[in-house]
Amino acid sequence: MHEPYSLEDDTATVPSISSALPRLNFAAAGIKAGDALNFVRDEEIRVIAKRSNLVEMDGQEVTLANATQLALSSIGQKWQAGAASEYWKLGDDILSELIRKHDVRRAGRGFSLEEVFPLIAATITALNQETGDFAKHGDIAKSLLGNSDAQPLLEASEMLTRFSTREEISSNMVAWWSQQITVDQNEFARHFSRRRGAKGYEYWDQRLGERPN
Repeated sequence: MHEPYSLEDDTATVPSISSALPRLNFAAAGIKAGDALNFVRDEEIRVIAKRSNLVEMDGQEVTLANATQLALSSIGQKWQAGAASEYWKLGDDILSELIRKHDVRRAGRGFSLEEVFPLIAATITALNQETGDFAKHGDIAKSLLGNSDAQPLLEASEMLTRFSTREEISSNMVAWWSQQITVDQNEFARHFSRRRGAKGYEYWDQRLGERPN
């Protein structure tokens, strides 16, 4: 587990995960731009791999999650379970298996709490220092979208989860942060105050001093 983030005279930094984690995209998983991916439940449905982790479907570039939702809808089914990568294959190989060969930690999930929680802790502290106020759920999620260290996790989640947008993914990351505080499993919780705001929970780093009203 990561050590709890500490200010320590404002010199501490959160370990960068962008250099530690392999970048997960189609190229890293051995899929080239232009490769056709067939839908496992109806092989007449196919998408074309494009840049990074996007695919072309019916002339539009969408995430793999978007494509999965559209493909299931076209055959009258709903997305009940499973990651997006489990619904597509390259030749005879299921995409999730290709990803597992590339990085076993990524099979079936886009991010782990151990990876994302240090980023959220640092983001909350930065927002507190910038605004002098509690950090709101939506502001934390928005900040994660522009965080370079969060990009590998956001990219992986677009391929491996049911979320259609990065906004949904980053919001889910913050929701997990709060949920783990509720069940007393968030190791960073001792440093942060939490209160319920108009649009979800808000957070204040207690090491910055007395919390705002």
